[in-house]
Amino acid sequence: MESNQFVPLELPKQNVVTGAERQSKPITHPVENVLRRFEKDELKRQYFMMSKVFGSHMPMHMEMQKRIFGAPLRLSNFQSSRIGLDILTGRDESIEFEDYLCDPNMSERIPEDVHSTMEKNLGLKVDLHKV
Repeated sequence: MESNQFVPLELPKQNVVTGAERQSKPITHPVENVLRRFEKDELKRQYFMMSKVFGSHMPMHMEMQKRIFGAPLRLSNFQSSRIGLDILTGRDESIEFEDYLCDPNMSERIPEDVHSTMEKNLGLKVDLHKV
């Protein structure tokens, strides 16, 4: 008997107890939807208050700054800190698990070569045997 083989587990098409057909989409709690939308709704509220206090230009100015600070600064295989975006959104005032668990220096993944990354990004494929 081999212990390395996995048997895929498929759920029955019908509920065993009631006999009703199972829904393809899992049922979520209403609070879960509220928590997912919280950040976007909070940002809308902040922009509304800014427009009433400082004028309608302020939310537009904040969005422009977000796009500027959120733009990629380095090649795709190098890590960017994006500290300006964190300060602008207020994420610099809290410590979350990403702050200390996602250190790229402690990663198990070997970083790709810069040249192969740029060839992949630009859609270039150099075959040295045909040259």
